[in-house]
Amino acid sequence: MTIWIMALLLFALFGALGYAKGAVRMIFPLMGLMLGVFLAVPLSPLVKSLVPLVGLKNPIWSILLPPVIVFFFIGMIFIIVGFIVHWKVSLYYKYQTDDYHRLSWERLNKRLGVSMGLVAGAAYAILVGLVIYILGYLTTQVSAGENETGLVKYLNQARADLRSSGLEKTVATFDPTPDKYYLASDIMGLIYHNRLLESRLSAYPPFLSLAERQEFQDIANDTEYQNMLATQAPVNQVINHPKTQAILSNQEIIQQLQQTDLKDLLEYLKTGESPKFADMKILGRWQLDPYATLLQEKKKRSRLTTVEMKLLKQQLEFVKGYTLVVTPDNNVKLKGPDVVALMQKYLGDLKVFAEGTARKPVPTVRATAPAPVQPTAPNVSPQMAQRYGRAAPARAPTPPPVVVSPAAPAAAPPTPAAIAAEIAKLPIVVLAQGNWKGEEDRYELTMQSQAGGFQFGNGKKSATVEATIRDGRLYLTEENETMVMEKF
Repeated sequence: MTIWIMALLLFALFGALGYAKGAVRMIFPLMGLMLGVFLAVPLSPLVKSLVPLVGLKNPIWSILLPPVIVFFFIGMIFIIVGFIVHWKVSLYYKYQTDDYHRLSWERLNKRLGVSMGLVAGAAYAILVGLVIYILGYLTTQVSAGENETGLVKYLNQARADLRSSGLEKTVATFDPTPDKYYLASDIMGLIYHNRLLESRLSAYPPFLSLAERQEFQDIANDTEYQNMLATQAPVNQVINHPKTQAILSNQEIIQQLQQTDLKDLLEYLKTGESPKFADMKILGRWQLDPYATLLQEKKKRSRLTTVEMKLLKQQLEFVKGYTLVVTPDNNVKLKGPDVVALMQKYLGDLKVFAEGTARKPVPTVRATAPAPVQPTAPNVSPQMAQRYGRAAPARAPTPPPVVVSPAAPAAAPPTPAAIAAEIAKLPIVVLAQGNWKGEEDRYELTMQSQAGGFQFGNGKKSATVEATIRDGRLYLTEENETMVMEKF
């Protein structure tokens, strides 16, 4: 209903304005209006650089303001041209014709002005509806429902009224907005109303490097910000948050986001599969799977002793925090805590302990020589011995006790919980990085060590690693040693 009331008011306003100004001064602004609508978006890049000069550095203004500036600039040119033409015609009829022709011209100009005013009213009604249609599409997608306040709330209501009035299809016919805007709006709405998609978004191949930036790490670790998203706070509150502004003010991030294939991203968010990067199966984040790696080693080494098994298990506990990040620009990084020093500190004690418990030495026995055996005498009571002169038999000496000397036990190693606590204190660093090549299920990684203590097999600082994808797992093989990783 509000849309129809607005349209009637515009018709009345511009009809009266046309009668007062005349046809000439209404035709040229009307021409400028139509031309400005169709040229606003194509010519907006020409004035985009002017927006930061006036202090508006937010990239949202760089998107919204340039078309508005172009529209008003074209409109002002045609208004000036219309005024000049009207002035020239008025001078002609005023000084070069008689009063009859002058009055006839003024009467005709006013009556035609009413008609042009009604046409202008219809055009401006469509223009206002177009603004509601374009901006309201985005605000409706990211609406907080009953929690929405301010201009966004009224814009959403106007968008709903435009749909109920039946003018939505008419307005959409004149929409010059590129499809990229509506794809971005759909993506924002999908993420805003589905928090579980945030983890999927960070795993989108072109965003893998973005997720490593400090600005996004701060957002992930900010409890207040995460609670604001979880409760679906109003979109203007999210945009005005300092951490959001830190991203919006970073031109490098904005340029990378603008290069994103939004159609592919939307399909990825809906299905979890990217059609554009479907053939590059290695892309993503991979984390070491210690149990699958141990099983792989058991299959390869049939004579794995108990000592070797214990040491291998403990070694995998040290490196289970390793993460491999593979990005579409053919870069690869191995990240995790630099645990080399801790492994050198603890694994030696673990080896001694494991070997000591595996031997299970037999306790050594030290005993003295047994005393000579005395002949036993018959049992005679003391009274009988005293009567018949026999001495009481001497008791046999008690043999000394056997002394057992157990082997000294090996010192117990630190508990896994203590080791894990020390590993948790270490910062996450880039252990190695390099490039990758290949396709489908087979790839080759060329990597160089970055962290001080990290080394490849045989103490090398660089290596070529063969990578194979089987059953959804990534198998990294370097000098007969295989690590198994899973995507997360």
